[in-house]
Amino acid sequence: MIKCICLEKYGGQILKDNDYIIVCSNIGEEISKLKKGKIIRYDFLRLCAYHISPESAYLDIKLRKKIDIGGIQGVITGLSYEQRGLNFERLEKNFICLATPSQDLFLDYQNFLWLYNEVLIKRQEKIEYCIIGMDFYRLWYDLSLSSGKRRMLCFYKRLKTTHHFHEVDNWLLRYEEDLKCCEELLIENYMDEDFNNNFCPELYYKKIMNNMK
Repeated sequence: MIKCICLEKYGGQILKDNDYIIVCSNIGEEISKLKKGKIIRYDFLRLCAYHISPESAYLDIKLRKKIDIGGIQGVITGLSYEQRGLNFERLEKNFICLATPSQDLFLDYQNFLWLYNEVLIKRQEKIEYCIIGMDFYRLWYDLSLSSGKRRMLCFYKRLKTTHHFHEVDNWLLRYEEDLKCCEELLIENYMDEDFNNNFCPELYYKKIMNNMK
């Protein structure tokens, strides 16, 4: 039998004889003193992706919703130059954007394979066009070996790879184990709900505008 306690109810006091502790927020000082093997963090993905790049998480949710609608005719890969510089309203075809800041060719390829599987294999639709954004340094640029390698974690939920960023292999193995436990205890699509409630730009700015009225 697994016992669960609410830290807020106990005023942050931890009972050390519990089997496991499921942390529903960032780990505080009192929790960090406990044996790490007893702590299950269901906010691990938020720590790795949302906390590092809320924009990436937001774009990922929009991407999946657009795929579900269907009718995609083309795809755009590349960096922020393509993501933010192209006027999608002027494109005659229905394009989906896979370009994100700091993305390298490895991620371009992996993201395209993911999209191919989602659109052509699962939904039996077609992709007829592809716009590939290229810059002179992209032929040898590897995000997983760069100073911004932690951004690789923003793609992990989708691609299940961090390329050459092997320092996080142990984290990801533990994450997969924790996720299996959390899927039995948390509501469906928890991470999407958490993102919409805490990081969604539209909701944030809407709240500010309402306060200004």
